Amino acid sequence: MEPWLLDILACPRCPGHPLVIRDAARRRGTALVEGTLTCSGCGTDYPVTQGIPDLLPRESHAELDKQRQVRQFDKRAGLYDFLMYTFFVPLIWGGPSRGYLTRWLITESGLAANGFALDLACGPGTFTRALAKHAKQGHAVGLDISWRMLLRGAGNARRERLTNVGWVRGDAERLPFQPHVFTAGICNNGLHQIPHRELALAGLHRSLQPGARFAGATIVRGQGDPLRRLRVMWEQFLHPEFHPPRPWELERQFQTAGFIDWQSRSRGAILLFAARRG
Repeated sequence: MEPWLLDILACPRCPGHPLVIRDAARRRGTALVEGTLTCSGCGTDYPVTQGIPDLLPRESHAELDKQRQVRQFDKRAGLYDFLMYTFFVPLIWGGPSRGYLTRWLITESGLAANGFALDLACGPGTFTRALAKHAKQGHAVGLDISWRMLLRGAGNARRERLTNVGWVRGDAERLPFQPHVFTAGICNNGLHQIPHRELALAGLHRSLQPGARFAGATIVRGQGDPLRRLRVMWEQFLHPEFHPPRPWELERQFQTAGFIDWQSRSRGAILLFAARRG
């Protein structure tokens, strides 16, 4: 964990309170590899392991939805990219290819070469790394609830020699960042996994700079052909942690959180969207 990442972190239990290093068991140059962060407000400790701060609060650990998500995504981490962007998104959900999604997310987020980007629910960092490559003079941060997903993303970033990317384990409903940090943000294939989206969007609004754009793609209800609509209903029945919104519902939630300039388009059961922080 590089110093620039520590500078933007905050306690997820008491938003706005910065974290400080309480124990630095191992460093690599200026980077903290193993150690402990502590909140300057409530005194809660958070471990740093393999350079990744674990800021998932105990409240999230206790939620059944979050427990199921962690188990599900930890199992899929190794094959997630192949399964999701070769099979599930284009074939099952009727969505666009990974290449199209990458171009859409970078363009619609308005990320500049010196920007500071957040990838919310980043999974194995497929798009986090794309953001880091685009913002060569800036930084990109990937946040996810799955530890194995983050380890995979960090490993791929090291192999690609990306030094401007950071990883954080956390809960999208309790974002552990200082206010007004990010100049752009994305969330691909993640919002339908968040049960209380209004909390996530409120935290996102707080973490983005005024005027920053946010772009994403998510599975929605009521879109696509009858088979894909039935597939969404079947997934909801099988997986209680699956919470796909209707397009109008998602737009309303963004507007309630303080976002403006909403735009969206449908591809099968996938909704691509973008908005700006008001």
